Amino acid sequence: MRTRVCKILKRFDAQAVENRVGPGMPDVVLITNGTWIECKKTAAFPKRPDSPVVLSHELLPTQKVWLNRCARKGGKCYVLTQIANEFFLHWGPVAAEILGSVDRATLTASAELHCVGWAQLNTDLPDFL
Repeated sequence: MRTRVCKILKRFDAQAVENRVGPGMPDVVLITNGTWIECKKTAAFPKRPDSPVVLSHELLPTQKVWLNRCARKGGKCYVLTQIANEFFLHWGPVAAEILGSVDRATLTASAELHCVGWAQLNTDLPDFL
């Protein structure tokens, strides 16, 4: 997912981040506008609509701290979550608070951006950022 997101955001000089020294740092940084994006995904929505959407790899405590700290200091940080063929972009502190504990309707309502399919993400994500 990180590689495809970097391609979509190429005009922002998107770079994948590999950092074992700075725990919690997001997966992608957009060099030209200083935006950070953590990528998460899971294969499917829960069968019951009122069940929480659980990710394959939830946000780690260090990631939540990083997202909140970045936002508090005026930085731009988001979590982009892929579930099946849908994408949800949440402001970092919101994602840190709700991901893994809310149902599909709340996940959708709280998203800054919601896209269905890679084609829509390719169009809408760069324009949003």
